[in-house]
Amino acid sequence: MFDSSKIYIIFVVVILSMETLFLIIGILLMIGCVFVSFYPIAPAALLSYVAMWILDANNIIFISKNTLLFWAIATLIVLLNFYMTNVVQNQPHKATKGLSYIIIGALAGCFTGMTISASGITIGTSIGAIMGSVIYCRTPQGKATKLMSFNHIMYLADKGLPTIVAISILGIIINNLLLLSTL
Repeated sequence: MFDSSKIYIIFVVVILSMETLFLIIGILLMIGCVFVSFYPIAPAALLSYVAMWILDANNIIFISKNTLLFWAIATLIVLLNFYMTNVVQNQPHKATKGLSYIIIGALAGCFTGMTISASGITIGTSIGAIMGSVIYCRTPQGKATKLMSFNHIMYLADKGLPTIVAISILGIIINNLLLLSTL
């Protein structure tokens, strides 16, 4: 027969392994988000939001309900944009020129913003994405997208907004994981 101490030990091992499993799933979704950002086959914001939700729901990180709601709405806007572009207008997200500039700028801005504050993550990501698009417009490949023209603003809205949402959510997750590791 089992005594109560053995049952308790088995219960603790199962709980710890489930927490570890959800942490691994969250990290894989975060890595997938970065990959999908460079190759827009699906909205990266969805992967990052699902990672944030899974990690919060399993008490690995702690995100306020207002923050979850805000990023859910932002993710829905990105999904609607993705749907409207791919399905309704039948223009798949194949244009990836300049996307790497926007993503690298957003990542640099995100990590810079992390050193300032939690709200600095989103602000830094936004500034980084805009700066990445400005740098792209100054390259020979980006000359057609004239800086501050209608085409540039539309390109930034189509490619920059999903990147800003996805990378900002990733920054919030990483910031919370780093805060937990210092406790």
